[in-house]
Amino acid sequence: MAEKLEKETDVSMLICSAGVLADMLGIKQTTVRHLASSGVMVRVSSGRYKLRDCVHNYVMQLRIQAKTPGSTQSDDKPELRDMQAKHEAVKLQMSEMQLKLMQGKLHKSEDVEQVMTNMLASMRAKLLSLPSRVAPRIADASDPTEVMTILQADIYDALHELAEYTPEMFYGDDLMLDDDGNLIVTEDVVSESDTEVSG
Repeated sequence: MAEKLEKETDVSMLICSAGVLADMLGIKQTTVRHLASSGVMVRVSSGRYKLRDCVHNYVMQLRIQAKTPGSTQSDDKPELRDMQAKHEAVKLQMSEMQLKLMQGKLHKSEDVEQVMTNMLASMRAKLLSLPSRVAPRIADASDPTEVMTILQADIYDALHELAEYTPEMFYGDDLMLDDDGNLIVTEDVVSESDTEVSG
């Protein structure tokens, strides 16, 4: 008798439809399918679910959501809520990046590329012209220390191109400084930022 009772109370092997599961949990069938795609509901075959595992996982999810601050439980359109949350996170990230750009803490890659290309091209030109500039002076020098001093001075002059970094060099056309050194944002950046954040 005890063995028969044990078999009847073992629900680990019970399989049910999405409709039965939704009715038992008080949710919609679409929510059951959404939870199955996210791995909460254990699907055995198309439209068939392991009852015990599904109930267990659903209760665990509710417990986790109850412990998570700011979480809401709603059966309608969980995908839409997720998309809205992701969209808001992207808008926040874009706003933060725009602020860093305006503060000069972030630079556009095309601005950095242009400045670095100009600096390296100028240094390259100075280094390539080094032999023709230095050769006549070295030819007249008789002391090796004098030759070394002449070479060092011209090499330092070429390397000086890389030492002239200022953040303002990387602002590009849409960010400028006024006479007092304050950052000015042109209309293009402000309007682009407004449309991104307000959307």
